[in-house]
Amino acid sequence: MREIEVNSEESMQVIDVTDRVADLVAGTDDGLAFVSIPHTTATLLLSEDDEELRRDIIRVVQRWLKDCGPFEHIKKNNPNTVAHVLSSFGGTSLTIGISNGNLDLGTYQRILFLELDGPKTRTIRLRTLPM
Repeated sequence: MREIEVNSEESMQVIDVTDRVADLVAGTDDGLAFVSIPHTTATLLLSEDDEELRRDIIRVVQRWLKDCGPFEHIKKNNPNTVAHVLSSFGGTSLTIGISNGNLDLGTYQRILFLELDGPKTRTIRLRTLPM
């Protein structure tokens, strides 16, 4: 298993980690890349990436659960309930094909790390499965 660290600077932040993950699979035989995070207040997304879309993602994240409270998890002195809920919808792993040592992504596809409870130092893990 290979790992990289991601440092967020905001409470909610979109970080493109595609190139860093691609570096981890460079030279790997054809197969599958299993990219995961061991966190319950962050998520991984496969999406197009630009500054406007990053702001749109954050706007949606901030507003999505706005009218859903009060949350019972908060009653247990857990102030990051929204981050936990959003992470469970986004997911904590992606499976991506590897072809000729490269991530087999579409033209506009990027691997985005979505911080929901930062700023924090996070870990992204990579395992590969040859085919």
